[in-house]
Amino acid sequence: MISTSKLPINLDDLLRQRTVEGERIEYKTGWNPDAIIRTVCAFANDFENLGGGYVVIGQDCDANGQPLFPPVGLAENQLDKIQRELLAHCQLIQPPYFPVLSIEEVEGRKLIVPWAPGGQTRPLYLEGRPDQADFLGELREVPVMPSRLLSH
Repeated sequence: MISTSKLPINLDDLLRQRTVEGERIEYKTGWNPDAIIRTVCAFANDFENLGGGYVVIGQDCDANGQPLFPPVGLAENQLDKIQRELLAHCQLIQPPYFPVLSIEEVEGRKLIVPWAPGGQTRPLYLEGRPDQADFLGELREVPVMPSRLLSH
C-alpha cells in the first residue's frame, strides 16, 4: 500500500510518542474549532524550535495525556467539512499561517492531523481574541493581538 500521508513522520510512531515528545502532540476527541485553532497557533509559534506540533482530531486520551485505542475517529462524511472549517478558522491567525493537513486512518478509524511546523514569521497571533491570551499556559503561550492593532 502506498502512503498518502502528508506528515513528516509515521503516524503510529507519533501516536505512541516514539519520535515526538508528548508536549508537541494534542489529542482532540472531536471537532472543536476554537480549541484546535488555538493549539495550532501555539504550535506554530514554536518558540523553542522543536519542530512545531501535531493535533490529532478524532483521538481521545487518558488523564495522563496518552492516546486511547481504538481511536474515536471521525465520520467519513464530515472530513471535507472539518478541513474546510479548519482552514477558514486559520484566517484568524496573523500573520497568515496554514498548517499541513493530513487525513489518516488508524484501526479503521479516520483522523485529521494538522501538523503545525514553526511559522516563518513569529510571533503569530489570534486576531481579536484577547480573552484567550493564556489559553495553553506557559509552555505554549500564544500572543493575542487585538484586531484594531492589526488594521494599521
